[in-house]
Amino acid sequence: MSKGLYDGLKFIFEDYLIPDSIVSEGSAKVIDYYKNLKEIYGYKTRIPKGAINEISGILILQEKTEEALNLLDYGITQYPESAVLMAAKSETYAQLHQKNKAIKWCKLAIKNSRDLASINKYKILLEALQR
Repeated sequence: MSKGLYDGLKFIFEDYLIPDSIVSEGSAKVIDYYKNLKEIYGYKTRIPKGAINEISGILILQEKTEEALNLLDYGITQYPESAVLMAAKSETYAQLHQKNKAIKWCKLAIKNSRDLASINKYKILLEALQR
């Protein structure tokens, strides 16, 4: 890809990267931010799975665990078969010492995984949760 094309696309989709100030306001503001991008781009956009996963991690670091869970719940409604989001929800419940919920979501992540590496990773997480 040429540098000019790359720079042009980066400029056009500059708003697609969410500002940190909005992330720190919580899940509702994050969801609204992406919903409002329709006005800028002229079509409905979804929050990318990777962004949901990353932003939920940031919210946890900010000790906003309920906000992280809300965002993960929203993400799972948008991507109902996402093993990555299910595993993130499992890890969040594990941090909250809610072992049964963590195990439930980890099992769902294993069930929805499409590659052997992810399945093995989530099985290791499940074994740790069951100890």
